[in-house]
Amino acid sequence: MRVTKAFTLVELLIVVVVLVLLLALVIPVVSGARRAAQDTRSLANLQQIGVALTTFVSDNNGFIMPRAYAVGGNPSGQDRYWTATLFNRGYLPDKHVFYDPRFPPFRPDFNSSSQTIESGTPATYGMRDWVKSGETIGTLTARVAKPVAVVSKPSDFFIVADSYWMAWGTQGYGISPGANSENRVRLDEKGMAGTLFLDGHVEKKPREYFETLDETQGEYSDHQPFATWSATPIP
Repeated sequence: MRVTKAFTLVELLIVVVVLVLLLALVIPVVSGARRAAQDTRSLANLQQIGVALTTFVSDNNGFIMPRAYAVGGNPSGQDRYWTATLFNRGYLPDKHVFYDPRFPPFRPDFNSSSQTIESGTPATYGMRDWVKSGETIGTLTARVAKPVAVVSKPSDFFIVADSYWMAWGTQGYGISPGANSENRVRLDEKGMAGTLFLDGHVEKKPREYFETLDETQGEYSDHQPFATWSATPIP
């Protein structure tokens, strides 16, 4: 008589339970490693943007472009936005550097010929709006190239950060102060935002840093805290 060997139902259930437990242990580790790699890449992107901005300032007599020149201002067209200026003039030729790898992106560059980094697509890290005391953001006299020398503490003056444009539901090209701003600092699930400072260094800053920001450096300042937006944690 031949005896057929096979798993019993109980043994199969035990194997399934063990596999489920192993997956429960492995998935968080893999997810954590993935997030750590994305965090590192995001900060590296900000570092590259910092190098590009520093080179631009050096080539332009110590002046830095605004996040966007006012409508009707000069220059206009493809050089209106800070991202387009860096890309079009060869300071930052890799489009991927403009996108935060941690955030599910809306990237017109990869599926549209009408909205691109060259033309100033709103799908990037955000540059801050900063103006002279008493001026209103968005006016022709406010959105102009600015001399970085007027900032007394470049290491304390942030210039680019993780951002979120509420109107588009995507990353934004700018960050504006004020509770009613749609262009906001984007916080991760730990309440932190990658931040590039005017001296070129990069670090993560908490919500409190932006919400209490009231800079009075040189003749330029914000005089109000920056609005923040806590994005949904990324899977």
